[in-house]
Amino acid sequence: IREVDRFLRFKLYKLRTGVSAKEREHIIISGKTISVKELYNILKNQFDLRLPSMYVKDMLREVDIFLKKGKPVTRIDLQHIAEDTLKERVARKILEFVDFRVETSRNERPKAAVVVRYKRRKYQGNAEGVGPFDAIINAFKKAIPEMPSPHNFELTDYTVEIDTPRTDATVKVTMTMQDEKGNKVIGTGTSPDSIVASVLAYEEAFNLLCI
Repeated sequence: IREVDRFLRFKLYKLRTGVSAKEREHIIISGKTISVKELYNILKNQFDLRLPSMYVKDMLREVDIFLKKGKPVTRIDLQHIAEDTLKERVARKILEFVDFRVETSRNERPKAAVVVRYKRRKYQGNAEGVGPFDAIINAFKKAIPEMPSPHNFELTDYTVEIDTPRTDATVKVTMTMQDEKGNKVIGTGTSPDSIVASVLAYEEAFNLLCI
């Protein structure tokens, strides 16, 4: 019910208003960082959204990450950022991936190093995996070996959505995760980097199962 109320109150249905493929790929923000006021006006002009400043500030942080990675923000990028920012989240994160690094090559197993914050304490871990994301999750599990939860959470579905046929396209990852009692949750993550999007989706799903 809260999600429906939020959807109607913020008029989020306007984000999905039909536009052409050319309009979806139109670059709205590039180069330098913009202000909260500028982003507010962009949202108003592009989507007819008038959002409270706290949400605009959250969106601006995500926009800045895109720009730091060298990815101009298109209309569809901003749509995904808005949808992720405005969806209902857990009140306080149990888990946060502070940072991570991955080394990978064609013929060797990927290696990952992670820094995570779990229950307000920082932990570090290193591990290998079958792929980059698998290595990151293995490193997370090694960082906090006494924590049983991640070993009891099962990834049951994993989808990747790419809206534009470009090598720098923004990726939206959706994960379904289940605990040992059969409770299922869905986490999503959006980023110009598919690995980052996967980590964000995992982090969200993990926190939802910990509620």
